Amino acid sequence: MQHRVYYNEGAQTIRHVPVDRRGRAVRVTSATYTLVDLRESEDGTERELGSGAATVGSVNTLLTATAGAATANPRLLAVTSATGITAGHQYAVQSATGRTELFVVDRVDGLNVYTSLELSGDYTTADSVVDVEVSCSFPSTDAADETSLWDGGGPYQVTWEYTIEDQLYLVPEVVWLTRYSVQPFVTSLDVLTGWPTLGSMARYRLSLDGAIAAATRDYVVECETAKKDPTLYRPTATAKLAVCERAVAYVMHWSDSPEKAERHDDAFRRLMNQMLVGAPKTGAVTVSRNDNTAVPGGDRRQQGRFVRRS
Repeated sequence: MQHRVYYNEGAQTIRHVPVDRRGRAVRVTSATYTLVDLRESEDGTERELGSGAATVGSVNTLLTATAGAATANPRLLAVTSATGITAGHQYAVQSATGRTELFVVDRVDGLNVYTSLELSGDYTTADSVVDVEVSCSFPSTDAADETSLWDGGGPYQVTWEYTIEDQLYLVPEVVWLTRYSVQPFVTSLDVLTGWPTLGSMARYRLSLDGAIAAATRDYVVECETAKKDPTLYRPTATAKLAVCERAVAYVMHWSDSPEKAERHDDAFRRLMNQMLVGAPKTGAVTVSRNDNTAVPGGDRRQQGRFVRRS
């Protein structure tokens, strides 16, 4: 996994979810971390940025009602206490029978916790919601180091250390210092403008926002594969249309319409290929990681000037 921290934005939290060898998210009681600059040698005095005890989430609360796939709202968890439960963070619901299911909190309303996706298991009042995240802080001094951007913005590495069932885990993750974040740049309205009847397909158990998030992830992967940094590359309207096509394809797949989805998947690949392969397209811009500038007129090759002779 990779993390991004942002230049000149102060100390920033890096989060991690411990996972055992069976792929289950696990709540650990303690963890440590070591944060290093991989560009420095192991015996260099400037290699280590920080180390020590990681912050372990403290949420551990019981359900007050049944929850899960068999209930009227498979995204609802009613809990005895919602203190510390925060939207956007990852938690797990644990059953007394040993089942563990990871989820992301969409919102909290009183003692009701709503998950971003529907739960797949079934849970009772004997089961609990626990915090599974551990975290550490990327130092503000290093986040404000402009020379680091000139030297690639990393890589840094955070190594998490903890024990699960008497098994020691040492988990390294890469951290990059960047100027900008990567997030969906297409809205549900953008998608529905081209496919207005799609809303009826995504009305019940599907999420158009979820399809956009998945499509954006695919767009980022395509950019990285083509050696285009998605935090610095500013494509044209082609990218928005490509992500819209991919989002439509996801809704079609989720609606068990693979034949219809294939056409939109093909359109996504065609648009991405047109955007990323060959000469830079008119209006596309690549911003410099170092000084936040771009080539005049966009991301294009310099052409020779014609000289009129009299």
